[in-house]
Amino acid sequence: MEKTRIDGTTIKTKPKNLDAQNKNVAIIDDIISTGVTMAKSIKELKRQGAKEVSVACTHGLFVGGAKEKLLSAGCDEIISTDTIEDEFSKVKAAPCIAEAFLKISK
Repeated sequence: MEKTRIDGTTIKTKPKNLDAQNKNVAIIDDIISTGVTMAKSIKELKRQGAKEVSVACTHGLFVGGAKEKLLSAGCDEIISTDTIEDEFSKVKAAPCIAEAFLKISK
C-alpha cells in the first residue's frame, strides 16, 4: 500500500501491484494503532495471492479493535516490541537501545 498522511487522523491509501503470489510477506511499521491501514494492506496482499502475511511494529498500541481487524483481514502473525507490553510483544527493545547509546557515547 502506498499511503499518504493527510492529517493526524486521515490517511489516503493506494494499492501497489506487487508480485505477492504464493509468497510470505512481512509488513513493518513504526506504530500500529487502530490497525485500519494495516488491515487494508493485508487484504490487498491476500487478494494479490500472498500465502502468508505477518505484521510487525515497534510500538503496538492495538486500540479500537485493532487485533480483530488484523486477524479478520487475514493476518497470520502479529509481532511488536515490548515498548508497550501486550500479547504480541516478542522483541525486547532495551538491548537495541542500550547498544545504540553505547555506540554514540564512544
